[in-house]
Amino acid sequence: DWAYVNPFSGYVHFNDLKVYEPAKDSVFFSSVGISINVSLLKLLGSTYELSELSVNQPRTIILKKDSSFNFDDLLERFLPKPEVDTTKPPIHFNVYNVSISDGEVCYRESVTPIDYTIKEVNFESPGMEWDVDTINANYSFVAGIGTGNVKGDFTYNLKSKRYRTAVIVKKFDLNIIEQYLNDLTNYGYFSANIDADMKAEGSILDQEDVSAKGTMAVNEFHFGKNKTEDYAYFKKLAVSIHDLSPKNFIYHYDSISIVRPYFKYERYDHLDNIQ
Repeated sequence: DWAYVNPFSGYVHFNDLKVYEPAKDSVFFSSVGISINVSLLKLLGSTYELSELSVNQPRTIILKKDSSFNFDDLLERFLPKPEVDTTKPPIHFNVYNVSISDGEVCYRESVTPIDYTIKEVNFESPGMEWDVDTINANYSFVAGIGTGNVKGDFTYNLKSKRYRTAVIVKKFDLNIIEQYLNDLTNYGYFSANIDADMKAEGSILDQEDVSAKGTMAVNEFHFGKNKTEDYAYFKKLAVSIHDLSPKNFIYHYDSISIVRPYFKYERYDHLDNIQ
């Protein structure tokens, strides 16, 4: 819509920003407002510093087709290029006070198909410096369909590729699972929500290199023909984990409990409801 640039203070604002898919009229990313504060004195040296980066009400649509995503072209465009002139001093980047408020992320798959959204996405981070390996942030969001919310924090080391995270989930709707089941069955109904209070640490380079502990519970699980006729049901399935570490062959569960389980088996002339 419009842009404001103050060359004396280094403040830049874009209002009602829209980024479209390549050669298409569909919007890939939009935001009510993006504000940036640039440290002008740092520009005189070899360091580019953003003292603040805030994004207000962003909305992005992630599309997956087969194994490709609609942002693959961006990753290829902004991949770091190999250094050509090694005599020049390297350019450094610092980014501080990063925040995203009231965002929305829509995820779609064309093959399955899947159409799922999370809303009220909030993200805050003190940022990162070029000579510091660790970044940390807090985040939260709510389910786009149904009820529930998620909030947590994480710390990530860029050099070692290791992370620490903690997450709290309250009555988060698992509606997205029903969309995957529709591709496997000709008909069926699924509903459930999840509670969790988990802490974990590990490495993104090795899926088994993770250590986790906490509690998790699936509530009001329904799977059947429709909303009124269940094949399987339970009121609550709760798991309390004392220590879980696949790499160290540790599976220490404090307790596993299931409340009011129900299962219905139907046999027909040639098949049954399980087949």
